[in-house]
Amino acid sequence: MLPVADAVVVHCQTLRETSHARFRARAGADRHPAHRDAELLQDLRDNPSRWAHFERPVALDLPVLIVDTEHGYRPEQEDILNFVRRRGQR
Repeated sequence: MLPVADAVVVHCQTLRETSHARFRARAGADRHPAHRDAELLQDLRDNPSRWAHFERPVALDLPVLIVDTEHGYRPEQEDILNFVRRRGQR
């Protein structure tokens, strides 16, 4: 329970193959060291069952919006922002 927070979950999902490709691309990019993309990618190669962790929203008692990011954003960015601004109220 989050009694003081105004929060929502925006869960982005895509095909597993697309997710793999995005992880690989980020692992070679000049990103902040906190992201540890290469280390995470290796862990996911060693333990493929961990991909399931990324394929479902975090388990919190909060409003959830599922966003398909395979080709752009569905729903569109403005709808995502409205969901967040309304704190998940539909």
